[in-house]
Order: sequence, then C-alpha cells, then structure tokens
Amino acid sequence: PPPPPPLPPLVALPSEDATEVSLVDLRQQPAAEAARLLPIATRERAGMLMCLHFLGEHDLLAGWEDGTLQRFDLRAPGRAIGCAPLHSEPLLCVDAGPRAKAAVTGAADCHLCVVPLQAAAAAGAAFGEPSRAPIPPTNEGSGSGGIAAVRVRPDGKIAASGGWDRRVRLWQWRRMKPLAILQHHTATVNAVDFSACSSWLASGSADQTVALWEELYSAASGAGGERTNAQRG
Repeated sequence: PPPPPPLPPLVALPSEDATEVSLVDLRQQPAAEAARLLPIATRERAGMLMCLHFLGEHDLLAGWEDGTLQRFDLRAPGRAIGCAPLHSEPLLCVDAGPRAKAAVTGAADCHLCVVPLQAAAAAGAAFGEPSRAPIPPTNEGSGSGGIAAVRVRPDGKIAASGGWDRRVRLWQWRRMKPLAILQHHTATVNAVDFSACSSWLASGSADQTVALWEELYSAASGAGGERTNAQRG
C-alpha cells in the first residue's frame, strides 16, 4: 500500500489545564489546535503533563505527574496507545536514543529509567521491560536526587542528566553505568544538551548560568578519563 500522507507541522504542548496534550497546526494562520491527546489514567488520573518528546513524525512520548510514560500515534489521535508506570513521583524529563529504540526518563523519585520502545507499537505493547538506575544521595544539607533534565548523546554512547542536587551526571547509555559527576552549578540543573558532533555538553541551571563541558568521553579518546573543562557564561 502507498505510504500515508505526511502530517502537517505540529507543535505539542499542554492543554489549558495541563491534563491533556494539545497538537497545534502551524500551517493555520493563526495557528490552530489540530487534535487533543488523552492519557491513560493508572490511578485516579494521570495528573498534569510534565514533559514531551517527538520520536518522529508519527510518534510522541509524554511524561505525567503520576510517574507514567505514555505513547501516542499521531496518525490516530485520541487515547494513548501505551502506558508504562516507571516512577513513583512525577516524571519530569524524557529523551530517546538513536533510532528511537529506547527512551530514558528522569523523575522526582531520584531514579533514571531506560525503557525499550517496541517497533510496532500496538495497543498495550508500546514499551518493553524497563531498567532503573538510582541517583546516589549527596552529603549536602540542601538539594536531593530529583532529576530535572536528561539527554542522550547523538552518537548513542553517553547520556547526561541534570539534577536538583546541582550536579551533571554522565552515564553509559543503555546500561546506565555511572561514569562521572560534574560539579559546577550552584542551583538545580534544569537543562542538558550535547552538540551535534558529540564533543560538547551544555548545562543550564537555575543559578542563571550555562556551562560548556568539552571532550567528555569522546569517541576519539575512548572510554577512559578525559578532560571535563567547563566554560561558564
């Protein structure tokens, strides 16, 4: 059969009360809502929408206040096609690895989760069995291990997380083996992202600074210890 027609350029954002996903069609002038996506309630309700991530043109991941990660097929908007109860606290961030074979999530429960993404996402079979990596507690009087940001490096070898404890942590992707802890910020790390060449990592914090980290476990250097120089802006 012929491939389905491409979807219009869409933006996904929380609805007015943040309990549903609103898809906005950017072709409309002014931009207009194209569809609403409804979560699967695992408890009394899924709660507020906390984060979103497009897997591709037809696939969307959403993290919810009840700790679930839910998956939507944008070709058939409506109720989620899959729901994975990953966390005991609100799911705050989500990213996917190369070729969208697995997703990584962070939450207020001080855990990272890696969950396989099934290629043929039928209803109830959108996710595989998750694995979890706890964030070790710190010895400081303030801050905790809640995870506010997560990103997988474009080469698929390293993941980074940013936390309430003001630290950036590096992990070996998929097995989530801890590799390094980067200390530079003085407040919650709210964002982390890698450069397209996989050589730089940027971290943004509530301390109103952005730090750039260079040559972190680069492919050219192998997996040994390397420079973790930070440039602060």
